[in-house]
Parts: sequence; structure tokens; C-alpha cells
Amino acid sequence: MILSLLRTITVRIGRVARDAWLIVGITLALLLGLEAAYRVQGAVRGMLSPIVWRAETAPPSPLEKLDWWADYVRDHRAEKDLKWTSYVYVRNPTFVGTHITVDSAGHRVTPQPEGAGDRTIEVFFLGGSTTFGWFQRQAFTIPALAAQRLPSALEPGSRLRVTNFGVPGRTFTQELIELLLQLQAGARPDVVVFYDGINDVMATVQNGVAGLPQNEANRVADFERGRRLEAESRPGLANAIREVGSLGWSLVRRSELVARVQRVRAPAPRPRVSTDLMAASLASVYVENVRLVEALGARYGFTALYVWQPSLMSTRKRLTAREAWLRRPADADPEIRPMRDLHIAVPPLLRATVPRLVGERFVDATTLYDADPLDVFGDLFGHTYERANQPVVDMMVSRLSDMVTRAGRRPTPDGRRAEVPGRNTVETRARDER
Repeated sequence: MILSLLRTITVRIGRVARDAWLIVGITLALLLGLEAAYRVQGAVRGMLSPIVWRAETAPPSPLEKLDWWADYVRDHRAEKDLKWTSYVYVRNPTFVGTHITVDSAGHRVTPQPEGAGDRTIEVFFLGGSTTFGWFQRQAFTIPALAAQRLPSALEPGSRLRVTNFGVPGRTFTQELIELLLQLQAGARPDVVVFYDGINDVMATVQNGVAGLPQNEANRVADFERGRRLEAESRPGLANAIREVGSLGWSLVRRSELVARVQRVRAPAPRPRVSTDLMAASLASVYVENVRLVEALGARYGFTALYVWQPSLMSTRKRLTAREAWLRRPADADPEIRPMRDLHIAVPPLLRATVPRLVGERFVDATTLYDADPLDVFGDLFGHTYERANQPVVDMMVSRLSDMVTRAGRRPTPDGRRAEVPGRNTVETRARDER
């Protein structure tokens, strides 16, 4: 009797488990099928869009007519794997391509004349992707063009070395920390150029306050996820269940279909910070960063040039058909409009304060292209075509030439200078000490 009852219970449990497994399995199969179908249709639309919709949506880019553009795009896609670096978040990976080369210290290689002389004048360019040179070949980045022009300002017996510290996404504060790390490691620049604006505006809008890097919410999520994984890896049934649940949720979050459904749902309204408050916050952080750089310059013997860069969102140039198409979201999209407003609001605040600290070593370049009738901007945010870098360099060189000349006449700071190419970086010194 008891055995028969146990057998009956076992059979029923087995049937329930089987039915549950079938339900779960069929549900998973349906979800996977829907996910696969959604991804396939997305891929098909992506392949068809250049043929069907391009003429209706976007005027052709000038880049598409250039014989080097396809090779550059291939380099760009392969080079974008940034590597994590303490304090500054990321640096560029070592990479050798057709039009992009990054050395082992994370600097985009800057072609420059081989000069002769006993003293090397070091010029550091710090900035984001516009300094790194998105949309531009190796010899046509802003640092590379400056390297071709500045040797004429050198004192006899001096030579020039320009280093491109540009990293996509960097803000002024991250660049200041990068400079601090380089000085800590023994680097002694003579001239430092900061080329900023686009990333600082974007980060301020993302965070609602200035002074933080871009995508800071992702770093907070990474930290919390790491803490959860650490807790879930401890022994015990409850932790094992949580670990499986966390893994399942991670898989769900990777679903493009789920992401699409979430986008369709009405998002919760985000609290908006007024443009005036954000502009005041960004200007205040910028000014304090300038003060810190000036203090470092006085101690370590360099001078700095600060450039607030042009942006498509705020330019007053007569837009080409493509630029007008690119700028449309800045007027229509409520998520992007605050960036446009901030690009307009910040420069007057900087012009009213920064020159009192550094004189002509601050340049507001927002109006640089106002009279240019041709295509300048390659995207909404402010990346420019190669031809647009020459006016930037003309404006810089008019100030940098005097700074370079003065650097050649100054005593060497602390009586020492690294003269071996590649030995003036954090990573190189760390290798030497191992």
C-alpha cells in the first residue's frame, strides 16, 4: 500500500516536472525564435537601408568619395577596443592599421619632422576623439599638422616632439588627471594644449552636473554588478539561486527584442536641470581646472593653451545640406536639445572668466567656421573633416609659436629632461622599473 502510494506520488511529480520542463522549453524556444527573427529583420533592414532609404534620409557624406575612407573605417572599427586604466578610465589600445597607429603607451602616432638639437621641446595635446583624430588620417590630425608648423619657431639647438594624448570620450578633468599622472611619472612637457568642449557638454547633460566623466551611470552599474557577483559566488543554496537568477537577467538584458519593447514603453520622465545651472556648473569646473593646470605649470615649467572647440550644435555657419540634416536632432530631439543649449550658453561664461586667468592663452573657437561655406562637420557632435583642421591649427600656431620659442629659452625644469623618445610616459617608466 505504501509502496503503491509512493509510486503514484513519484509518477505525478515526474509528470509535473515533465510538463513544467515542456512549458519552460517551449517558452524559451518561442522567445529565442522571436529574438532571432527580430535580429534577422534588423540585419536585413540594415543591408537594405543604404539602397532604399539613403537618398531620402541623408545627403551623401564627402568622405564616401575619398579613396582612403574604406581603409580608415576598417581601422576605426578594429581600433575602438579601449583598455581600462586607473584614474582616467581608459586609454587607447596598441594598434597598427593603414591610417591609424597607436603606440604601446596609448598615443596615436604623430608624424613629425626629425629635428636636430641638444634640447627637445615637448608639446602635449590633450583632448577627446577630435584630438585623437576621428575621420582623419595619421598625418592630418590637429597634433600632426601642428608638428609640421611649429619647428619654425624653435630656438637654434632645439628640436620638437609632439605627443597626441587624445582619447575618445575624455573630458577636461580626465585630461588634467592624465597630465598629473604623466608629471608624476617624470614627464616634463614645455607646452600643453587642451582641446575641449564636446565631451564636457555631453557628460554634463548626462549627469546633470559638470565634472564627471561620460557614462558614469554605467560605471556605477558595473561596480554594483561586481559586488553582487562577489556575494553570489559564496557557498550556499540561496547564493546559488541568486547567481542563476543574475545570469538569467543578464541574458534577458542582452535581448534586442526586450530592449525594443522597453524603448516603446513610455519612459519615466527624467528630471531636467536648467541650462543656466548646468552652464554655470560646467564653467565653474572648467575655470577651476584651469587654475590647477596653471599651478602645475608654475611648478613644473610648462605653459598651457586652452581651446574651447567648435560644434555643429552651436555654429552659426551657413550649413550645407548634409550639415543641416545632421543638426536636425539638436532642434527636434528633447534628449539632444539640452546639449545644443549648453553649447550656446557656456562660451560666454568662459570668455568672461578664463582670459582673466591666462590672457590670450584661452581661445573660444566656436565661431571659427562661421564664414566657411563647405562641409566642415562630419557628425552632430562636432567631429570635423581633415580640411577643417587647418584653420584650427592656424589659430593655435599663432599662439603656440611664441610659447615654443619661450620654452627654448627657459632653463630646463628641475635640471632634467627625458630625451629618449617614448620614455616620457607612465607606461614606459613602469616597464623600465619591472
